[in-house]
Amino acid sequence: MINKIISKFKNSKEDGDENSEENELEGGVDEEEKFENQSSNTLGVPSKDRKFRDMVAPTSFIEKENYARSGSDYVETLFILNWPSEPGVLYLEKILYQLPISTDISIHVTPRKKDKALNELERDLEKAKAQSGQGVTAASQQARQKKLQTTNRVYQELSDTDANLFEIGMYITVRSENPDELKLAVETMVRELRTNRLMPEILRKRQKKGMQTVSPIGKDEIKYKQPAMSGAVGAMYPYSTTTVMEPGGIDYGVHAVNDSPFVINRFEGRENGYNQITAGKIGSGKTFGTLLEILRTKAAYGDDLIVFMLDPLDGFKPIVNLLGGKEVTVGGRVKLNPMRLTETPPEIVEQTPDLDPYGQKKQNVMDFFEMFFGLQNRELGDSRDILETAIDKSYRNRGIEKDIDTHHKQSPTITDLLDVLKDMSENPSDYAEIDSDKLIDDIEKHSSRLVLALNSFSEGGQYENLAKQTELNLDDEDIVYFNLSQQEGSGNLGLMMHLLLGDVYERAKDTDKKVLFCIDEAHYIMSDARSLDFLEQAVRHSRHYDLGINFITQTLEEFFAHNESEAIAQQCSIRRFHKLESGLTDDIKKMLNLNDAHVNFIKNAEAGSEEAGFSEALYGVDEHGYVPVRIYPSDFELEAIQSAGG
Repeated sequence: MINKIISKFKNSKEDGDENSEENELEGGVDEEEKFENQSSNTLGVPSKDRKFRDMVAPTSFIEKENYARSGSDYVETLFILNWPSEPGVLYLEKILYQLPISTDISIHVTPRKKDKALNELERDLEKAKAQSGQGVTAASQQARQKKLQTTNRVYQELSDTDANLFEIGMYITVRSENPDELKLAVETMVRELRTNRLMPEILRKRQKKGMQTVSPIGKDEIKYKQPAMSGAVGAMYPYSTTTVMEPGGIDYGVHAVNDSPFVINRFEGRENGYNQITAGKIGSGKTFGTLLEILRTKAAYGDDLIVFMLDPLDGFKPIVNLLGGKEVTVGGRVKLNPMRLTETPPEIVEQTPDLDPYGQKKQNVMDFFEMFFGLQNRELGDSRDILETAIDKSYRNRGIEKDIDTHHKQSPTITDLLDVLKDMSENPSDYAEIDSDKLIDDIEKHSSRLVLALNSFSEGGQYENLAKQTELNLDDEDIVYFNLSQQEGSGNLGLMMHLLLGDVYERAKDTDKKVLFCIDEAHYIMSDARSLDFLEQAVRHSRHYDLGINFITQTLEEFFAHNESEAIAQQCSIRRFHKLESGLTDDIKKMLNLNDAHVNFIKNAEAGSEEAGFSEALYGVDEHGYVPVRIYPSDFELEAIQSAGG
């Protein structure tokens, strides 16, 4: 900013000979040379005592009929002649923030009492009717006819609806460093205003008062206001944008409209937990944006953060390579125990009366087998109760019950579960609570069926690695990447993702550190209703373990295919929507509180590219609502990720 200021002052000194016309306005006194002498030292740099005053109130000001010279800038102030009765959504947004033009803008809105406004409009309407059709020329007759139509329309809207009438004055000062560029900038601004049915006019011989009106003083020195219905006022207010800067947060990007920093503290004060939805079409920037989030979050929390990443498509490899994390290729030989239960800190159980770690783990195991049976195109059906009884028995055999004081003991495995089921099939009467032949027959029949159905978990079976104690020691790891690329196309992807999510959940319970878990291609687990009971519980209680799950997907439909998945979406306190061209149905928009302006931003969001230098996303944060954000990587981040394989 200081360099820009210095440059402006240097330019003004070099341009001094070109301003003889302005000098003549001041009676031959070279005001710009005088300005240079007063506010610069021998190097042309503004002196400290004048620099800031010159920025706010320039020492040199030369007024022409249609423009003025203010310090080193050429300026021209416009005002608005009319206001549309039915403006488009965010109709001032582009004018205020997106045009590549330097402007100062002031809008003055004054409400009018409805009864008084109606009385005045009645008189104006009678006068307009009397003058309608009069006039010397056809043009004047047409103008009076149009005035009658406009007055009648405003009167009808005000009298027949709940709308109110306002007086609005809007003034725009356009700035440039030379008169030719100023002319082009004003032409661009006028063209954009007319596109939005706003008719601009230049303030002739009142440029000084125009600049005073758009200054921070906030006083309307022009006092040119036109009536407008409340709809025009309401539609302009979205330009007043939110600045989000949470203490202790990380930089997620900048506001796409006002360029203010967008800073979020993910693990602090989120009533709905620390979970996130990230959605965007292929190539929209969602994966790169996630890499930046991981990198910046890890930099912020350091050793106090564990990062887990799960991805079937190698998208997270750059971060693993860059940060020296542990890559786990989840193939057929990695030993994982779906029944692993870890301790839950007693204080968390005390603070959360509805928390039942044992019951939650049982639900997780049942969901796992539901998904397994689904892969076999079968249903648990009437065997479900027998399986649940066998799971309970397996834990009890290890001395593990609902009491959290027992949860430190080694968990059973599916091998233990198969042993219980075999015993149930051979000694069904030992498991019958009443002496009933039918009950004994049912126990024998269903336990025998389960032994056969789960045979692939036995020694030499396809899933034998999932019938052992977990061999992964993640206690000393703070960056772990589960690479599921070998599972792609196998049909087992959703099952393995569900299993690993349960494993990370158990790790989060077992550590005092914060845990960030990023799951790419989340539709594999979100679209299967059989896996969602546990997942919904895990998301709901994740806040107690400082666990934040980021569900990354190409579409949003899977989050609203079932009641449980919808509940998961509602528990995500952070939402990041990159470019999406379809799937935003009316129901989804309603559930996510997205309005038409939000959807329009998502559909037209800039995808990440080196040429643009940024990607765009609509961020939703529970406490702040939705914010359009531009995500800029620093040169260091971009080079680091690219060199690491991004």
